[in-house]
Amino acid sequence: LTRPETGMVCHPIRSEAMKGSIRLRYHSSTGKTIGREALAEIIDLMEAEAIFMSPEEEVHVRVAGHDGDVYYDLGQPDGTMVKITPAGWTQVREVPVRFYRPNGFGMQAIPERGGNLNDLRDLLHLDEKAWVLLLAFLLISLRSTHPYMVLLLSGGHGSGKSKISELVKRIIDPNALEKFRLPKDEHTLAIQAAMAWLLVYDNTSAVRWDLSDALCAMLTGGGFSTRKYYTD
Repeated sequence: LTRPETGMVCHPIRSEAMKGSIRLRYHSSTGKTIGREALAEIIDLMEAEAIFMSPEEEVHVRVAGHDGDVYYDLGQPDGTMVKITPAGWTQVREVPVRFYRPNGFGMQAIPERGGNLNDLRDLLHLDEKAWVLLLAFLLISLRSTHPYMVLLLSGGHGSGKSKISELVKRIIDPNALEKFRLPKDEHTLAIQAAMAWLLVYDNTSAVRWDLSDALCAMLTGGGFSTRKYYTD
């Protein structure tokens, strides 16, 4: 959906957001409300047109790449994005990629120039080795392609692991749900990965081998498939 005040935002055809948009446009044009049957017919037609008559494009969450550049969705209401190139970064409104904002997708602060990363180090009280690893993780998390990196925060009770993970999440991928519990199966992991760019797992004392393998496969570009259920 494209609006002057919000830019381009993509929604699944059968989502409530798309249905709401159709209802609103119908009412704006006719002054009447659209019936459920008519709405369902329009949705079916839109789906058929999308599958058989429209060009296929990849839809991204938070970070996308195009021609060597990286685009970052701030989640701002006006559709402002950040374009990152080897020469630096700029704020843009029109981008050559498509973004989707799942439920819980958080709004990032508008970036400003002139900051100092050492302020973050002072806030987190990290030694030199831990600071280098954290910087590497933050940079790799903004890549648009695999492979990615796992950041393991370890320490005793009260050492600040949860607070650091919350700050990292907010820096890269703010979300209404900042931390998950480690999933019990690959299916749940795949669903979580499709709905967020950065996954943070809290209070994780151990990881089963099968889930560890699934995490590694996901970070290096592996996939997951399952039969389709009634609701997914």
